[in-house]
Amino acid sequence: SLNGVIAMLDADFHSLPSVLHRQQHGP
Repeated sequence: SLNGVIAMLDADFHSLPSVLHRQQHGP
């Protein structure tokens, strides 16, 4: 259970900056 939460948070932290970076350099 805890491992799943950590994996979810890890994915969130990795996807969030990716989205922000994409918005800044996007069309």
